[in-house]
Amino acid sequence: MKRLMIALAIIIALVGLDYSVRLNAGTTPDKSATEHVTLNAQELENMVNAYRQSVGLLPLEHDERVCVSSDLKVGDMVQKRYFAHDTPNGEKFWSASEKVLPKYRKLGENLAVTNTTSQDVIDGWINSTPHLKNIVDDFTHTCVSTKAIKDFDYGGETYSSMTMIVQHFIAY
Repeated sequence: MKRLMIALAIIIALVGLDYSVRLNAGTTPDKSATEHVTLNAQELENMVNAYRQSVGLLPLEHDERVCVSSDLKVGDMVQKRYFAHDTPNGEKFWSASEKVLPKYRKLGENLAVTNTTSQDVIDGWINSTPHLKNIVDDFTHTCVSTKAIKDFDYGGETYSSMTMIVQHFIAY
């Protein structure tokens, strides 16, 4: 039997530090999808770099300092059960990043919540202008963090099993 893996690909991107949030809705989620797909953060990072190289750009360097920032963000979203750049109390995503990252020139963030594959996440980001801008911008370092969330409420619906994804981009 074919596994049901239709995605909720609600992806948000904050482009650089222009502080503008753009929302792009992806596919309609399948409420009957009950199997959880664990997405590998390193695989997502590798796929972003493969895309960058396919368009003639250098790959982004994996940076553990950036991982601290993206880990904090994905953990906060799961713990507080929200999906947005800004926290429920109105803190901007860069406020936490500024506490753990050294001085930087530019910072960006791509988010996704899904119950599908890494390729679907990457395709969604590449087909979204603000997400693609982060992927091909002049950032130099990155980290992707993922975390499973169960019984996640979004848009008035509850989804049994999803993966939250945060990719932070930085240029020093």
